[in-house]
Amino acid sequence: MSYHRVFQEAVEAWAADYERGAHCLYTEADFQSHLFYHLLRLMAEQGFEQPYQIHVNYSVQSAREKIDLVLGQNEVLAELKLEPDYPELPPSRRPVVFTEYIVRDLDRMQRYAQQGYPHCYVLVLDEAGIHRRALGDFEWRVLRRGEGEAFLLMHAFQPGSA
Repeated sequence: MSYHRVFQEAVEAWAADYERGAHCLYTEADFQSHLFYHLLRLMAEQGFEQPYQIHVNYSVQSAREKIDLVLGQNEVLAELKLEPDYPELPPSRRPVVFTEYIVRDLDRMQRYAQQGYPHCYVLVLDEAGIHRRALGDFEWRVLRRGEGEAFLLMHAFQPGSA
């Protein structure tokens, strides 16, 4: 199994756990760590060679520009964003993540893909629906959790993609 395939399977496993209510996310690091857990579990199950090639906040080109998650020999690059729906957070304090930051990550991952990196992703979990409305041209997946729903953007860039 490739690092790309294990990444896709880990996102699916993470999404299933999220819908079941297996974890509560308050920070981007929570999102990252739960996905990291699934990646490690799947790599172990699939017999990946150790040490596993999995890195967080990793530089592929510049020490100043870190990428949230990198797998393989830069085979998969992923930026993650979380817009949590904190019940205690007043509307005046939202959004937690500005849409411009997501757009910046989309542009950056597209640039990496154009430079030849095989699989570049932007993953956004939007529990409040703020970014789904702002970035409606993208395909958002609805995640049902109890009575509510959240929205997951998993946008991929590959060499030659726009």
